[in-house]
Amino acid sequence: MNSEIIKSIIVAKQRDIPKIVLQKRNMSLGSLSNYVLVGLRRAGKSYMLYQDIQQRIAEGANVAEDILYMNFEDERLMGTRATELNDIMEAYEELYGTDRHPLVYLDEIQNVEGWEHFARRLADEGYRVVITGSNARMLSREMASTLGGRFIPREVHPFSFREYMEWEGLIPTDNWLYDQHQRTWAARLFMEYLRFGGISEGFRQTDRREYLNSLYQKILVGDIVERNGVRNPRIFRLMARKLAESVMQPLSLSRLQHIVKATGESISLSILKDYLDYMKEAYLTMEISNLASPLTERETLK
Repeated sequence: MNSEIIKSIIVAKQRDIPKIVLQKRNMSLGSLSNYVLVGLRRAGKSYMLYQDIQQRIAEGANVAEDILYMNFEDERLMGTRATELNDIMEAYEELYGTDRHPLVYLDEIQNVEGWEHFARRLADEGYRVVITGSNARMLSREMASTLGGRFIPREVHPFSFREYMEWEGLIPTDNWLYDQHQRTWAARLFMEYLRFGGISEGFRQTDRREYLNSLYQKILVGDIVERNGVRNPRIFRLMARKLAESVMQPLSLSRLQHIVKATGESISLSILKDYLDYMKEAYLTMEISNLASPLTERETLK
């Protein structure tokens, strides 16, 4: 990795992050613990890092120079290998000396294969580390074993409806149901929230539908198809579209298989299950188990 590029990124983030205006979210991180924040792309994981950084600075425990933030979706860091990650720490030491012990924030670190060994070593050396990723695989048992119980997992979801109301300036009073103005305002916001969801980056977009569609395509193609090497993207897209049409309706693996076969294609139940797992790992879908089904059937579908 280029040392000068790393230094420029470190200094720029130390300058810019404390100035970012945030919508505070009700999710605080302990000052002595290490965290893995995982969730849907654009759900607000980076802003949770910014919020934590600003909180640490406000508490006076650390000055801006003690913040080391790197976003691995920065094109200047593309292609970074796990063996090069320590170059970041060396660049920081060249800037500020070896007597500093910065707070380390590694954003979208899942882009670097083998990152977990670097994160564990930093934790072992006494650094406070907070990392983010857009894949639930980062919370798997295998990953937890590698991290050695040194990190606390947290899932970050898009804004709740209450957070959306606060974003729009509506903070309901105790008796808001009896206030015509607040009730009408809340009803209008709920219809917007129901249609467009809680991705905060899209709240001020001129064409929110087009923004959400581009985000969906990025998750579907970039985070799922390409990353997992899906061999038949056409079948995968068909399955994703059928799932979108079946929200809140029971849908079995066998029914999905029949839908695919009706198009003239064929797919095994095991591959179909893998596709569903890919979508869950990317937080594109969430499942609700049918508790009325036999236990063996529920376990088979997991």
